[in-house]
Amino acid sequence: MEQAWPLMGCAYGEFKRFFDGWEHVISEIPDAKRQALDEMGRAVLAEVKRQIIQRGVQDGRNHVRNWQRYRVGTRGGYVAIYPAKEKVQGKKASSRKITKYLEKGHAIRPPSGKAKRYKARINVDKVVLGKRNVIVPARQFYSFTRPRAEELAMRAAEKVLVKLENLFDL
Repeated sequence: MEQAWPLMGCAYGEFKRFFDGWEHVISEIPDAKRQALDEMGRAVLAEVKRQIIQRGVQDGRNHVRNWQRYRVGTRGGYVAIYPAKEKVQGKKASSRKITKYLEKGHAIRPPSGKAKRYKARINVDKVVLGKRNVIVPARQFYSFTRPRAEELAMRAAEKVLVKLENLFDL
């Protein structure tokens, strides 16, 4: 039975020393996936915030951008970008509903125009006329982020792998 160890290439003491040397690597690897997902979430969140500006959302005080959050799944299997649920001062809608309206567009009541000197305050260049309502077009900042999300996620995962590689001098 003792001859089996030397035939495999190393004695029990050498085998134990090998695993003792790699124990810090093994302990760090389970957390590597969560680190990669966290890095991916930050990268995609930054892209969503960039798209909010680029798609023309009037966000001078950064409300819409600051409502965006990311979360890593409880078991570390996914990352989700979502608007935080906050009560918006002076509005009936929450931050999630406002973000949804900006992302997908929404209908507004058409001007009544009953008075003789009435002039509509809506800017016709920025709205689309529907059958009965005036429709504010969608900004689609999530939709425009989606195609770049995979590329950003891969870059973020590579950063974590490089960090682990440098940590363990592989």
